[in-house]
Amino acid sequence: MSIPASILEVRRLRTSFESPTGDLRAVDDVSFVLRPGECLGIIGESGSGKSVTCRSIMRLITPPGRIIGGEVLFEGRNILTLPMHEVEALRGGAMSMIFQDPLTSLNPVFTIERQMVDVIHRHTGCRSSAARARAVEILGQVGVPMPTERLRQYPFQLSGGLRQRIMIALALACRPRLVIADEPTTALDVSIQAQILDLLHDLKEQLNFAMIFVSHDLGVIAQLSDVVAIMYAGRLVEIAPTRQIFRQPRHPYTAALLRSAPNLTSHRSNPLLPIEGNPPNLAALPPGCSFAPRCPQRTAICLEQMPILVHNDHMFACHHPLQDGPSHIPAQTAEEAEAV
Repeated sequence: MSIPASILEVRRLRTSFESPTGDLRAVDDVSFVLRPGECLGIIGESGSGKSVTCRSIMRLITPPGRIIGGEVLFEGRNILTLPMHEVEALRGGAMSMIFQDPLTSLNPVFTIERQMVDVIHRHTGCRSSAARARAVEILGQVGVPMPTERLRQYPFQLSGGLRQRIMIALALACRPRLVIADEPTTALDVSIQAQILDLLHDLKEQLNFAMIFVSHDLGVIAQLSDVVAIMYAGRLVEIAPTRQIFRQPRHPYTAALLRSAPNLTSHRSNPLLPIEGNPPNLAALPPGCSFAPRCPQRTAICLEQMPILVHNDHMFACHHPLQDGPSHIPAQTAEEAEAV
């Protein structure tokens, strides 16, 4: 059997939320391709549409939100047009999601065993004894100590790091081909965060699943991702291989994000450079480029006309892209990205 060229293809996805001030275009014309075994890192400021994009792919948008256009092709099947029972059969089985906060994602009134066995039985049809054996196996695989004893416990009895490992185990229990990780380390301290990131990296290498990883942390994205997508105001503004993004960003917003991130040279004499201004109101986006009001390179065309995403090996949407040549970010930042 031949390996498909892509496992996931998102085409012109659009998701909107109704509000008293008008429709908020949380995801606006987003397109990308994800191949088997590849990791796509999505980064951007809060409210840029990262999490809504992931939830739209999984068809987890609820009112007042709605998916208003586009296609989400998972192994050639359009998730957005499938009957809901077929989508539910895919979720947790062939495709799964790791959420930000495991304490609110795990059911507090059921034991870990009940939650894991139910998922495994639902998607594989195996008996309870076999499902329990698989739960013990995957808990051990993700580094949970004493997995048999942990099955009898409730989520509130576990530490944040253990709960996150159990969420990862739940996501991988049925051997999915696509895993979406929506800021899975946000609520963890730095040392536990590093363990979880190493775990995800090792498991992806072992099991060869495709992954979408959402984060605010540029260092995390550099460590895990093969390709990076930059989002701003619901749109993709740049997509390129990870090293290329860090070495030579083409969109001013990407360069601004990199300049604002702490690195080994950060010091009082070499301060971080924040991005001036605030993200736009999604219910009243400007007519031209959404980043134009904050962009030091803007001209009249930026304020009047939305730039089109250029499709090549390094995609970007900008009327005045940064040119090839000396890097527009501190050299140390790029070197750190290549070192991880």
